[in-house]
Parts: sequence; C-alpha cells; structure tokens
Amino acid sequence: MSLAKKQIAQQFSRAAKTYDEVAQLQFEMAERLIERIPLASKGTLVDLGCGTGHALKLLSQFPCLKLTGIDLAEGMIERCQSRLADAPSSIELMVRDLEQTQLPTNSADIAFSSAAIQWCESKVAFAEFSRILRPGGTLLVSTFGPATLSRWKQAWLAIGDQHQRVNEFETVDDLANSLRAAGINDLEITSEVHTAIFTSVKTMLDSIKKLGGTNASQSRPTGLLGRKKYRKLIDYFANQLEADGQLVTEFECIFIHAKNKA
Repeated sequence: MSLAKKQIAQQFSRAAKTYDEVAQLQFEMAERLIERIPLASKGTLVDLGCGTGHALKLLSQFPCLKLTGIDLAEGMIERCQSRLADAPSSIELMVRDLEQTQLPTNSADIAFSSAAIQWCESKVAFAEFSRILRPGGTLLVSTFGPATLSRWKQAWLAIGDQHQRVNEFETVDDLANSLRAAGINDLEITSEVHTAIFTSVKTMLDSIKKLGGTNASQSRPTGLLGRKKYRKLIDYFANQLEADGQLVTEFECIFIHAKNKA
C-alpha cells in the first residue's frame, strides 16, 4: 500500500491536542513493550513514532538510557516537548520520517516503535531500524493487524461503498517477512485481539477522529463523504449495537521483540 506521508503528518498534527484523550489502547501497547526493557539497560534508545511522548515519559525514568524521539508530525513533537519539559534528563526530539531517520548507522542500542509502523512501508521501516541499530541491538515494536476495524470494512461494503476507506494492516507473516528481509531473524511475534467499547456511534466516530487514525493511503477517496452516505453509515452501525446499547470494535495488536543481526 502506498501511503500519503504529507496527509499522515497533517492528520496527526491536527490530532495532537486530542490524542491522549482516546489513546488508552495505544498507551497500553507501549507499556507492554517497555516491560521488556530491563531497568538497568544502558546506551541509546530511539522511540520511532514517539507521538505525544507517553512512552518517552515512562522511559525517562530509566537512569542509564539516552533517549531520542522521532515523529513525522510536527504537532506531535510539539506536544511531546510540552509533556517532557520536566523529564529528569534531556531528550532529543526530531521531526523525521521513520523510513528515513537520518540517524547515524549503528547509533542505537534499542529501537522502540509503538503503534506507528502501520503508517509506513514495513520493509523500508525495518531496514532503516536495522541500519540505525548496533549489531545485536534490541528491536521492540507494536502495531495493528488486519483484524483491526474489521467492522468498519464490513460497514463500507454493506452500504455499497467499494473505496478503500480503512487502512490495509499487515499480517504477522507479512511483518515477519519484512523483518527477515532486513536481516532480522532472531524474532518473537505475538498477536492478540482487543476490543474497544463505545456508548454510541458518534462516540466511536469522534474517537477515531481524535486519534488522527483516518485512512492515509494514496488511493483513498478524496472529497467529502456526503450526507446520504454518512447517514447510511450511521444507520448501519446503529443496527450493530449490543443489547445494552454499546458498540464493540476490534483491534488486532501485534507485538514484536527481536535482535538485530550481529
């Protein structure tokens, strides 16, 4: 899938002020990765797709880690700077593309990326992560799999819309192949489905908007959705409500723990 990087940067810059309100699952995914890092770890950790800085704030408590944060969205970096103003040590933040970080080769001991590479071409991103990692360095990644927002895909088809309205998320096998192509063979990948519960169709739509998680493929339809189609979408989801009036949406969370080639 070809991604519109300018669109991605713009949508996440716009969402920077509201992202934290609705990013509980994304925060939990980052925290799961952090649990894999021993507190006594030393060297340089690069957070690739640092967003608003939730993970960097937690990582700043690791006394022997030098931290760098990179994100494509300038608005996210600005929010990150504000969050980390009282961090115990300085953290370098940069507006960069994860696929072209411009960081020196073999400069990182840990490459950390949570809920970000779904906005990249994984083969290109992993090759870049491998490049900046020192031989034997640790790679920690979380991302979303193809079961994510499956009800959204069903909804668009149900109302007769054939456009690609939802991002194409890669499978575990796709990601494993991209890692191996980058020379990263010592890897552990797990996948699990989480559910998010909303009290109405409107709260679900607002949540996705606040996250900045709209479709950013080059082939995405442009222009406004239109009242008629929007009404059909609302009606479709209204019919999917559980008996208690709640609406369930699935997210497939993928976790990767790997070692760079020696």
